Amino acid sequence: MTKHLFVLLHGLHGRVAAMRTLESAILARFNDTDNDQAVVLIVRGNEGHWFGMRTHDGVDSGGMRAADEVEAALRLDATLTHVSVVGHSLGGIYARYLVGELLQRGVIGSGGAEGDAGDEEDDEVKRSDGEEGASTNNNTTSSTSSTSHRTKSAPLKPVNFITLASPNMGSRQHRRWAGAAVASFVAANIIGRTGCQLFLDDHDGTGGKEPLLRSLCRGHYLEALRLFKQRVMYANVSGDAQVSFCTASARLFNPYRRWPQLVDAAHAAAAADTGQDVTAVKKPFVLEQRRVVGDRMDDEAAPKKMPKTIRGDETLQFMHKQLNSLEWRRFDVFARLLFAHDDVIVAFRHNRAGMPIVRHIAAQLLFQ
Repeated sequence: MTKHLFVLLHGLHGRVAAMRTLESAILARFNDTDNDQAVVLIVRGNEGHWFGMRTHDGVDSGGMRAADEVEAALRLDATLTHVSVVGHSLGGIYARYLVGELLQRGVIGSGGAEGDAGDEEDDEVKRSDGEEGASTNNNTTSSTSSTSHRTKSAPLKPVNFITLASPNMGSRQHRRWAGAAVASFVAANIIGRTGCQLFLDDHDGTGGKEPLLRSLCRGHYLEALRLFKQRVMYANVSGDAQVSFCTASARLFNPYRRWPQLVDAAHAAAAADTGQDVTAVKKPFVLEQRRVVGDRMDDEAAPKKMPKTIRGDETLQFMHKQLNSLEWRRFDVFARLLFAHDDVIVAFRHNRAGMPIVRHIAAQLLFQ
């Protein structure tokens, strides 16, 4: 029997309740047989305190809490065989820390289906292993100090890794606009360590020498992503004031802004799928990126295509290269302008407009 654990993580200032609609969609899809079973774990450790303040103490802290909850779930049910991880917004970054931590603890298996291409700077990672083993930062307990490892049973098989409107390359790209300095100050002083990490202003990464999000793009964090049978990114094309398309889709620029005719092409594709006239197509709808954009993004890192604001940013270029060394399925979401970020998961049950997106997410999930 296959018993599949689906781990769901909410974002900044998020609530467990925000993930309930997605939880219901997953259970409705898979729990209709007598043999196989889906078990959903919505991570609770990052909820709490006034206005979600617990999400302010850093991606590493939140990721460690999530890892502890996963291990607690495994202690309660040793029959679990497979695992998938889905994160919304900041939850997607928690998820990337989480899977690296689970690999270190032996909870998920080693040796992925893909090769080791793209994981550059390996020598530097190996040289810093001693420092990293001591601590990712001064405020977080090391993964190697965990006393609860999954050593008595086989590691879980990683299946789906999905980020939903998550800042996979941080929020530094927002510095293009005039209020960027203010945004960076607000992030550091109101959102705390998490804000610094998202704006790549921290030194919480490997050996205390680099931003944490950069460290998540190599070493055991990248290896953990490689183990999953499929990796998926959902990104709002427009209307998401919290997480831009580029960072959600790990792209250097937004093709729908560079080539506006692609928006019309997307509506035409959506009309063809539903059998409607293109003028009758309503948001939200979801399309696979390559279907609309084609091969336009294949050489996006070429100097002639790369935005000027990115050319001098080695960290963004490194994260882009590393993330894209893995194969991702990318889905572009055409959502309502004011509610795009929350519609992706139907964060508020009284607002059901995002249900087509949630159903789409559930439909992409593999069970084994």
